[in-house]
Amino acid sequence: MTALVIVESPNKVKKIQKYLGNGYVVAASVGHFRDLPQKEMGVAPPRFIPKYVITNKRVVSNLQQKAKNAEMVYLATDPDREGEAIAYHLREALRLKNYRRIAFHEITEKAVKASLAEAGDIDMGLVAAQEGRRVMDRLVGYRVSGPLSDRLQQRASAGRVQTPALRLVADRENEIRAFVPTDYFEVVATFDAETGRWEAKWDSKPYLKAGQDYFQDEAFANSVATLREFTVQDISTKPVTRKPPPPFISSTLIQAASSQLKIKPKKAMQLAQELFEAALITYHRTDTPNLSDEAVGMVWDWLRQNGKDNYIPPAANKWKAKGGAQEAHEAIRPTDFSNREANNVSSDAARLYDLIWRRAVASQMKPACFDETSIHLRSTQTTNDGRQQDFHAKGRVMTFNGWMALGADNKQSQQLPSLSSGAVITSSDTVVKAKRTQPPKRYTEATLVKKLEDSEIGRPSTYASIMETLTSRHYVREHKEGKGKQVYLAPTPLGEKIIAALAGGFSFADYEFTRQVEAHLDKIAAGEERYIDVVTRINDTLDNELGKMPTPEGVEQHECPECGKHLRLRNGKRGAFWGCTGYPDCKYTAPDDGGKPGQRAPEPKPASDKTYDCPVCSKPLRLRNGQRGAFWGCTGYPDCNYLVDDNQGVPALPDKIYPCPECSKPMRRINGRKGPFWSCSGYPACRHAVNDLNGAPEGIVAAQVKNQQKTA
Repeated sequence: MTALVIVESPNKVKKIQKYLGNGYVVAASVGHFRDLPQKEMGVAPPRFIPKYVITNKRVVSNLQQKAKNAEMVYLATDPDREGEAIAYHLREALRLKNYRRIAFHEITEKAVKASLAEAGDIDMGLVAAQEGRRVMDRLVGYRVSGPLSDRLQQRASAGRVQTPALRLVADRENEIRAFVPTDYFEVVATFDAETGRWEAKWDSKPYLKAGQDYFQDEAFANSVATLREFTVQDISTKPVTRKPPPPFISSTLIQAASSQLKIKPKKAMQLAQELFEAALITYHRTDTPNLSDEAVGMVWDWLRQNGKDNYIPPAANKWKAKGGAQEAHEAIRPTDFSNREANNVSSDAARLYDLIWRRAVASQMKPACFDETSIHLRSTQTTNDGRQQDFHAKGRVMTFNGWMALGADNKQSQQLPSLSSGAVITSSDTVVKAKRTQPPKRYTEATLVKKLEDSEIGRPSTYASIMETLTSRHYVREHKEGKGKQVYLAPTPLGEKIIAALAGGFSFADYEFTRQVEAHLDKIAAGEERYIDVVTRINDTLDNELGKMPTPEGVEQHECPECGKHLRLRNGKRGAFWGCTGYPDCKYTAPDDGGKPGQRAPEPKPASDKTYDCPVCSKPLRLRNGQRGAFWGCTGYPDCNYLVDDNQGVPALPDKIYPCPECSKPMRRINGRKGPFWSCSGYPACRHAVNDLNGAPEGIVAAQVKNQQKTA
């Protein structure tokens, strides 16, 4: 029996083929190969049946041929909604009858062979949920982006997840602008001891008025700072523990890669994919923060083998998944914990593997233990109000490093001396510290991902693409600030205009709406809701909201002087320009002048009333303005795209016609960026081009020229 096993990535083929051996042929779909069309919405009411097109015909043709020669086809796409949808599209595109769905969460021989023994059918609930997400994203993107661009008069896009993510950044910027700082004062007493210098802070709470968070009376703070002698009122020590963090899920891996390795989310997921395909880690798109029982046993085996038996907890450490988590498979971990380092992968992938290994092992170790000491002091002297003042100090000492033995950051805490209650001590200094409240920090990529996760906006597989979209479309800019030059995110003027136009008017721009949609998709996957009902509600909501889209403050509308429709700012190859939204019926354009339509260059005028025939089709030539200056173009465009340079109001027609050796149409001389060259006038159907040699096309013999000039 010959069986075909289809995986997503070509990088998995060789390893899985080795595991399965003879009787199996392993091939790849190269990810998604069937999708909604790029230049149309591809879905319409009332049934919302997606119109799919093949995006990689070569791959499909290759798989069809292999499927014909196989008695059974195993669809081994990734174990998530996207993978389930790809399996469905494989079944439909290849018209499979004898097929089974298999899934494995790690690329090991044991896992791959076990999946064959547990082969089942495609989960159409998961397929419907993925299709629902794809269609809703298409409805929002296609239906809203056009009107949004018209309102803003420049190209802009909306997205079901992209817009709430952008709103988070914009809202934080507004919080920073609205922030009013508060000046306040603290008083700190410093003491010298054999264990080192330590500090106690004045307790100002008795002097705070209702609703007041900070002490602002500088004169009284200076009075407190005169105190030097203190009595120990109470000293207590208690044991505290610091539990290990859970193993990585997709979102926390992105955050750690960003903050610790300075790796962007998109690259972090690419590196994780590299490690997964190298069979070094389990599947990296997951929202489950727990390891399987088998994996816990593997961690404990490694600890025993390395003399760390006393680091093994009495029971496996477990964590509760966040709301909305699908928990389809376990957290990210190494497939073999004895592989302390990742070999045969890129250096960045090896660094990421080290993070994954440490986090997974640490998650199944005992907590770190500390002795935490608190000291309550009271001044023997009084302040100018006749009252003694209380000061407090805290410090801790590690007694057992636990999971932190793997090198986790242990922030230093002051070590307090051994004192007895009633003892009198004197400070070496007591000072006032002037403070000022700080505005909320802008998001970094790591903190924005955490906020998206906490708000249940999007899914683990979408976070990296969200970050990429916001920055690549210039809705968010990156800038460095602070001592460590941390990279923070701030909205661009365009990003703020988008939120001003959408927030409050469109449901999908609200944070709660996105969370609710994810809940509906989960219900579709579980068979508790129907795809058609959820998508119809979204579309009906858009129908109601589109007619109410406001024009943001400060956005001036500019009408096309030729047809009256709105002009829109566009980005061309040579920079920004304004084009009519009535294109292609109206082809009016104008240069950009500081964010407004500028004056067009005056239309060139022919030197005389004479007309000139196109040497290709004999239709009249017309003098036009182009990016490189005036030129003559055929009036038969677009059927004929012949053009020639202008020579003081006269077309610079060649004295000789040089036929293209490939299609026989006339060659034309063009002034390119690197100098003149000759190109076929049949472009783009014919792309033949040659160098210019003393005003003639190199290697082409001239033909007889007919009279091209007529008298008006």
